[in-house]
Amino acid sequence: MNLLVIHGIPPIVFLIITAITGEESSLSFRISWPFMSLTMMGSSVWLVILTPQLKKVILKKFHNHRVVPFGGT
Repeated sequence: MNLLVIHGIPPIVFLIITAITGEESSLSFRISWPFMSLTMMGSSVWLVILTPQLKKVILKKFHNHRVVPFGGT
């Protein structure tokens, strides 16, 4: 299964439980927010990995091939 889909399952379960019972669980926000933040971070990383232009810009920042002369006066 896709990692982003797996992170979305617990909030959906709590939403269904809330719709059926009419009461929110005290753990719903504590469990839902970390999964939502992980999903947002994961989608940002995957956007950079899957978009060639963004990947090229990011890799250019980290790969600095500057030649520094060795030896001095």
